[in-house]
Order: sequence, then structure tokens, then C-alpha cells
Amino acid sequence: MKLAAITTLFLSFVPFVRAQDAKDAAPAGPAPELARLERLIGNYTGKGTAVMEPGKAPAEWTCQSTYAWTLGKHFVAVETAVDFGSAIPPLAFRELLGWDGEAKRYVAISIGNTGEGSLGEVTFPSAERMVMIVSKKDANGPAVERHETTFTKDGMQFRMTILGSTGAAIEGVTGSFTRVDKQEPLAIEATAAMAPPAPPLAKMHRLAGTYEFAGEVILMPGTPAMKIRGTDFCRPIFGGAALQISTTGNADGSPDAYAAETFVVWNEGKQCFDAFGADNMGQVGAMEQRFSDDGKIVATGAACFMGQPMVQRMLIELDAAGKMTKATSTTLSGASEPYRSFQGTYKLGK
Repeated sequence: MKLAAITTLFLSFVPFVRAQDAKDAAPAGPAPELARLERLIGNYTGKGTAVMEPGKAPAEWTCQSTYAWTLGKHFVAVETAVDFGSAIPPLAFRELLGWDGEAKRYVAISIGNTGEGSLGEVTFPSAERMVMIVSKKDANGPAVERHETTFTKDGMQFRMTILGSTGAAIEGVTGSFTRVDKQEPLAIEATAAMAPPAPPLAKMHRLAGTYEFAGEVILMPGTPAMKIRGTDFCRPIFGGAALQISTTGNADGSPDAYAAETFVVWNEGKQCFDAFGADNMGQVGAMEQRFSDDGKIVATGAACFMGQPMVQRMLIELDAAGKMTKATSTTLSGASEPYRSFQGTYKLGK
């Protein structure tokens, strides 16, 4: 197996590995389906209106957006900063658009200074339309947002329709985006939170820091352990509304560097943390996280990998200051018995 990858901190259904029997197999490049996203690449300015409350006049907004390839051109990073003038505080969000090769679908990870996060499915009803459906909860219960983008000669038209658990559908946001040659850097992660961050995030933010990791991973049941090493950089973003983990690393015997981005937010409805992540192998997924009574972080997830159903539990041990010290993962893959798929230690840098 020539190509292997280090497990990212929170997102590890299996240790993000494309197992290849041929010794001379080359690393898999970006999926051909990603060519459909090429037309998005560039800088944009936008303007439009947004309904803040039903029955009230919509607020006007302007924005800047940047679409750029990231993670080895497996994903498009979208950074957007929205200005509502004096009506409400600025809105900022980051998205990762890509192709989920396991589920054969386009996906979008979205994180913003509202403190919300999602992993949604993207479809293309026609060559000129892109649609994303996002499930949410509002004050009255479950809700759904439909984001519609229509490509134009010089940019895009956008419309967001909101359907709550009561009442009629609302056309919440409408606007247009015009392509521009260049614009000022956005640095959206420094944008303040739109509301005070959820109190449980304070405990998660104690993980902040740069860690050196060393450990081993078992690619599939019955295969030998592979030594891995890397760095995890954890930091609160959006004024503490989310935690971002940037992972880089290598596996022994592999010439390929690994990189991943993971975002952690508080999910009030489920009373747990949600982690959404993607890597430079085209992998994408989500896990739930909770603090155990003895102070560990317990992360759980379910997915398919190489056509096999998988479930995983990761235990992250913390010191008295709330910093990571050790992580272990137990995995069930297909009909296999549970096995220790990942383990390692973390050393906090100065």
C-alpha cells in the first residue's frame, strides 16, 4: 500500500486511507466531477436584500466573496463577508465545496460566525443552476433552507428560500454577485460572533494550541499498524463561535503529505458538538462529540468506506488544563470484530 494518510484530529471514520494493492499505484488525484466547480473560482462583490423577521421590511446587504481551490484541489474554499450597514452585525462564513466519492454526491461544509455548521448536499438541476438543501432548527422547530445559485455571464444570482415547521415558505435572501479581478483580503475568521458563543464552547476552546502528534494507524482489519506523525493547530475562530483544527502529517513509507481542515460548533438541538471536516484525499464527513463524566472527549460517527459500513468511537484524553494528551479509536468495519484503528499521543508546543 503506497498511499496512506494520518488520521485527522476529530474526523476519522477510518484513518483516511485509500488502500491500493498495486505497489506502484499513484495517489488518486481530484475526482473528474470537480471540474464542474471550476467556473466558481474567482472574486466577487454582491448586493441584495434579506428578510430578518416575517412581516418586516427586508434589510439591504453588500458582500465580498472569494472562491479558491484548496486541499490539493479536492475542495473549493468559499470565504464570504456580508455587511448589513447599521442594521445588524456583519455576517461571515466559510464553505468547502467538493465531491464525496464514497456517496457519489456534491457536498458543502458551511461554518459561520452565527455559530452554526452543516454538511449539506449540493445538486445541479441544470448546467446553469446549483442548489443546496440545508436542514436546520429555528425557534419553532425543524426548518429547511434551499440555496439556489444561477450562473450568469458576469457572475451569479442567489436566492434562499426558508420553510419552517409552521407558516408559508419565505424568500429570505435574494441577491446578485458580480465577478471582479481582485479585492482586499477578507480574513473572515477574525470576524466577531454575531451573538455570544454558546457557553459549552468555552470548554472546547481550552484545546487551543499547536500539537505534535505521534502514533499508529491500522488501515483495515487484519493489516499491520502503520506509524504516523503530524501537527494539529487548534484555534477559536469567528469570535469563539467555532473551533478550527488544521492538520498536517505523514505516514511512514508514504511520500505524500496529508492535510485536513476540521470545524467544531455547538449544536443546541442535539446538546452536543458537531465536527465537520475534509482532507486532501477528497474525504469528507462529520462526527458528534461530547464530554464524558471523567473529562474525556467522546467522538462518534458512522459512514461508508470502500463500500463497507463503518462506525467509530474516538476517545481523546485531556490534562488538567484541558489540553489533549492521548487519543484512541475503535472501529467496526463491515462484518469485522471491533479493532483499535488509531492511537497516539499529543505534545503541546510552546
